[in-house]
Amino acid sequence: MGLTIALAGVALGANTLRSVATLPAKLRNTKARRGAGSVPAELVQIAMGGAGFFICLALTSLMLLATEGMLTRKGSFSGAGASMVWPALRSRRPSHFWSHMSDRPVSKQILGLFGWLAVTAIAAAVGTLASVHAASFYGELTRPSWAPPASWFGPVWSVLYLLMALAAWDVWRVPPETRTRAPLLLYIVQLAVNALWSWLFFAWRLGGLAFADIVVLLALIVATSVSFWRVKRLAGALLLPYLCWVGFATALNWSVWQSNPALLR
Repeated sequence: MGLTIALAGVALGANTLRSVATLPAKLRNTKARRGAGSVPAELVQIAMGGAGFFICLALTSLMLLATEGMLTRKGSFSGAGASMVWPALRSRRPSHFWSHMSDRPVSKQILGLFGWLAVTAIAAAVGTLASVHAASFYGELTRPSWAPPASWFGPVWSVLYLLMALAAWDVWRVPPETRTRAPLLLYIVQLAVNALWSWLFFAWRLGGLAFADIVVLLALIVATSVSFWRVKRLAGALLLPYLCWVGFATALNWSVWQSNPALLR
């Protein structure tokens, strides 16, 4: 149940970020069609999506804390309701899932989870800002027969960003004295390179530099995946879909760049 709520919250958040990024163009189109006095439906969509996102985050926190409270030793609480939740917050060594390879209190682990989700979402938003007109530009390009439709990219990247954030959080949970900072630094660097690609390809239409960027990104993902795997195998495995998709995107970038010299420099 907690995982379902978390997935719903991230999906709502991703949709909200995409809506915010494309809002300027939508507002211009709506104003031209309806006049200045009308209220665009996109504003309502963004408000509802944002509210749903934060509600899901709050419900996720309560669900995770309540689950942890029920899993702790009987001696750590007595009664039901809040008395099952707050001892988990006060515990210095949580049990079961939360204590696996981590000495951090439950409250800090949950804040860490939201922190890595936020860091990853910021990188996604930076890239999305450059992709406001990506769908129309993608439609103008000469593409190979194996190129996916534009409608695939939003859902695929939403899932990939969620898996990436979970992988980084899982590595962060490992006590710092048993790992180096390199894996998480690599993760941050590859996020920046990831966001840069959207600007190079969609905003500035520099096909050659975009291809160079995605090759560097692919190498950074391999390095990050290996470093994550050495710390936590699950974290490394969570990056494999990301690695496969960017490998596919690298081939697509090359093909599109070579087929569209007039549109991509």
